[in-house]
Amino acid sequence: PIYQKGGITVITPGATFPEKHGPAGSIFRLFPPDYLAAELLYRSIPPEIRRIAILSEENDYPVMMERTFRRMNDLADRPRQIFTEPIISGSYDLRSILMRVKTRSPDAIFLNINGEGLYIQAVKQIRQLGIQAQIYAVYMPASRASQEALGAMNEGVVFANLPLIEKSLTPEGQKAYAAFLKRYGPPQSISLMVALAIDSVRMLDQALKSGMDPADYIRRTEFQGLTGPLRFDND
Repeated sequence: PIYQKGGITVITPGATFPEKHGPAGSIFRLFPPDYLAAELLYRSIPPEIRRIAILSEENDYPVMMERTFRRMNDLADRPRQIFTEPIISGSYDLRSILMRVKTRSPDAIFLNINGEGLYIQAVKQIRQLGIQAQIYAVYMPASRASQEALGAMNEGVVFANLPLIEKSLTPEGQKAYAAFLKRYGPPQSISLMVALAIDSVRMLDQALKSGMDPADYIRRTEFQGLTGPLRFDND
């Protein structure tokens, strides 16, 4: 709101937004809406899974994801039994929470978590406590940090994710990504964010050099991004 009121153009590769959209004004983001990932995840759960525990970190992103997940359940022909165990952000010792979950015998656990660190600890402790429920998540299982920290413990987790960067890049994007890897090594987190971050800087640079109001230029222009053509709609 501060930037909107001041008419300052903002562009970001990583910001998401909730279910209710509104005019973007001078704020632009390249990241797709998270609620689509929650919808995709719910649709992927087989019908035999009837009891789902949601371990939900208490900040804006997981709150929105849980709300979407529950809305999908409300709309289902056979709604599942869902219960939530809240997690305070920064609390890495989840054993007491997980023991409560274990006593309720869920078929599945949705790790609704906003960061690799907490995700890693949650999976480790689920495995150590011998909880057999199927684990579901969004984004976090795919990151290099999670894969390296968890190893075989990460196997079998079902998750929704962005497309793999290797399958998303244009020929120009492939060259840029190869240069990035040579200089910095593999990304620690979401790999597609590399292309979106580079495109954000290129878009802003192009807008500032256009001689137009930067926000007007960005709204009206179709950019050739590292993943293909990019343009912004009203959201």
